[in-house]
Amino acid sequence: MFVGVGVDREFPEIPFSSSGISVGLEQPLQVGGQAINRLGFRIHNYDPTMAPPGKTAITSMIPVDYDYWNELARDRTAYEAEKKAVADSVVKVLESRFPGAADRVEVVDVATPITFERYTGNWRGSFEGWQPTPATLTLEMPKTLPGLRGFYLAGQWVAPGGGLPSGVMTGRQVTQLVCHEDGRKFRTTLP
Repeated sequence: MFVGVGVDREFPEIPFSSSGISVGLEQPLQVGGQAINRLGFRIHNYDPTMAPPGKTAITSMIPVDYDYWNELARDRTAYEAEKKAVADSVVKVLESRFPGAADRVEVVDVATPITFERYTGNWRGSFEGWQPTPATLTLEMPKTLPGLRGFYLAGQWVAPGGGLPSGVMTGRQVTQLVCHEDGRKFRTTLP
């Protein structure tokens, strides 16, 4: 689950961190029948394209159960109410870490696995591909299939970790394969 919050303030005191900050919770959040003891936030104050001047985009990812949300989505009213409850809980945690922030929240958006599934068609709403493990982290999946000439695989399901970076990376690798097979030199240009 992904929660995005737009706040009418900046957070210059928070240094850039690719992993964000983690807030321990005195009382666990209940999200889809699961107890969440820590909530992570990414404060996108390092990127001026993420929000207008004087404002900040904050995101939080919460591990959730697809089946719970899939069942709940059958009752749209209950589904929207649960999304709102999660949004309110995330804002409350944000307020506990940054007093006064809740009063300056301008927008909150909640995306469940059902949201990801609806917009991307990804299996069970996965926003990334395979879960990396020590054994799979450096594995390369083939970009072609035997017997299918001219067929290539690229995307988040072709590299461990998935997401946009691996989609772009595997697209580049496939382009290199096509160039090699066509006897062309692979060239790139900078904007």
